[in-house]
Amino acid sequence: MNICRMNYKINRFVSFFRCDIPQLLKNLWLFRSQLWWYRWFDYDGMLAFMQKCCEGMAIKTEKYGNRSIISRSKKIARAIK
Repeated sequence: MNICRMNYKINRFVSFFRCDIPQLLKNLWLFRSQLWWYRWFDYDGMLAFMQKCCEGMAIKTEKYGNRSIISRSKKIARAIK
């Protein structure tokens, strides 16, 4: 077996336990209420998931923003000239 391929498999295995499982647990905790009341035939369940996602995105966007300051400055400088 190729060493690079083996390293890839080891990295995937380690990444699964270091990243994927903790993210799964965070998502389960975040959406626990929506998961509890979700039914496959219920349109409100999907809307509850979307609302929770949008609330989280709004908080992170307000805190960190979604634009690069440098590229925005370049656009403003071009507009002024």
